[in-house]
Amino acid sequence: MKKKYVGVMLVTAFILLMIILNPGQDKYVSWVADRLTEEKGVLVSIGVDYVAKPIISSSTTRKDYFFFTIYHTNILSDKDIITLGIMNQFIPIKSIAFEK
Repeated sequence: MKKKYVGVMLVTAFILLMIILNPGQDKYVSWVADRLTEEKGVLVSIGVDYVAKPIISSSTTRKDYFFFTIYHTNILSDKDIITLGIMNQFIPIKSIAFEK
């Protein structure tokens, strides 16, 4: 009987941890901007805060599923970035700019 309660408590703790660590849109925008800076170099990093972050933020929709979030960024009419945000990590699902 004790093992059952320990198992339930561990699963509950893990679910709460996933909910707490579900990243917000501001973290996503910073992550995309950092990836752009890595890809394009120092010159781009100057304009990322002033130009890219507002564009990324305004062109991103967020679907929150409590445990994880799906971010859909439409930079150009036919260029989409779909990203999974889970436990303070971002995993590109469909990407145009970050494929290596």
